[in-house]
Amino acid sequence: DAASARAQMGALAAAALLREAGIEPILQLTCRDRNRIALQGDLLGAAALGIRNLLVLRGDPPEAGDQPDARAVFDLTSDELAATARMIRDEGRLPHGRAVAGKADFLIGGADTPVEPAPGWTPARLHQKRAAGIEFVQTQFAMDAGLVRRYLARLADEGLVPALRFLIGIAP
Repeated sequence: DAASARAQMGALAAAALLREAGIEPILQLTCRDRNRIALQGDLLGAAALGIRNLLVLRGDPPEAGDQPDARAVFDLTSDELAATARMIRDEGRLPHGRAVAGKADFLIGGADTPVEPAPGWTPARLHQKRAAGIEFVQTQFAMDAGLVRRYLARLADEGLVPALRFLIGIAP
């Protein structure tokens, strides 16, 4: 969804094209560029198109991209977006109470960066994301298998594994 704060094909359109081609997409939605009304519309559109995998993200700041004068929205946090997707899926309603028709069979994901777990480190942010409704984690690139094992072991100690599923990012 405009990765690195650069204009690209819209994520919902790309996900729809992938699904049409028989590929199961993970729709990335960032809070940077759209307010809650637009994000809720994208969630409803995803459900109508049969797109079920969501990765909810804050989004890179515009200053990081090729149009640094663009204005960020950040009307919702990624946790609030995850909670909205969960509410649509589980309760059939939007946060303000309006019922929605149809079914949203969302699998909701969030992002994290594998870190070397220092003594006393706790994954507080992942606990918050899980409480908001994420069910899987897609990580940033992690090229050190030992670090990933130690990171996942600490998450297991915290009860986040196997409660959450993990897609570990690697670069060929």
